Amino acid sequence: MKPTKIRKYAVVASLALALPLMAGAATLVSGFSASTMNYTGMLPWGSHVDHGSEWYCTTASNGKQAATMSGGVLTLNSFRWVANGYNYQSGVVWGKTEIPASGYNFVTVDVDIYTPYAGTTGCWPAWWLDSAWNWPPEIDIAEFKGNVGGGNVWQNAVGSDGNWKVVISTVNKTQWHHYGLALGPISGGARTFQLFLDGVIKNQGSFPDAQGGVPFWVIANYANEGDSLTPGPTYDTYVQMKNYVVATH
Repeated sequence: MKPTKIRKYAVVASLALALPLMAGAATLVSGFSASTMNYTGMLPWGSHVDHGSEWYCTTASNGKQAATMSGGVLTLNSFRWVANGYNYQSGVVWGKTEIPASGYNFVTVDVDIYTPYAGTTGCWPAWWLDSAWNWPPEIDIAEFKGNVGGGNVWQNAVGSDGNWKVVISTVNKTQWHHYGLALGPISGGARTFQLFLDGVIKNQGSFPDAQGGVPFWVIANYANEGDSLTPGPTYDTYVQMKNYVVATH
């Protein structure tokens, strides 16, 4: 097995997070595979839907897989399917390893994403962290909502106070892009965070975490319409992800 490459972050001192060192990093998760991701056709809390017009599944009505993991690449598919009040069947996976609440100076979550349909109305794929106890908190490392807000990728955080911290950026949808998170442990009822796009800090600050030692689920899903508006595409679409790494520092 090749050693995992830990990415370096320009972590701002005001967040009380230290610059990660390769020698001091411990890899918790590496890569997309059946050993790292749950593929049940449902979100971690057992739902087949998520605020949109999608129905999460494993095998779609057309006989195709809604999510595949091959050669370290995760592909989430979205198939046009109008039935039972839904317009799509699509894929979702979530990590078998939760992001721990403490025991580190900070934890990083890294992934590369290719979104050929970024900016397309109705396409709503996301790579995000959700509280494994009660929502919120939530951290959207990369969320694609069509052209809502005039941008292609949203990087957000919401704490237990319900206040969203949102940054929207435009990406070249013909290229792979790197998305990262540096997250501090619970301290004084809050957490510090930094969200990266291609190595550049796009969103940072802190949010309250009234639940205390809450772990997070890591989720990759392909929702449709909803916050990404309607009508969505009448054809099949997909998003791809690779180089998934979770490390503590």
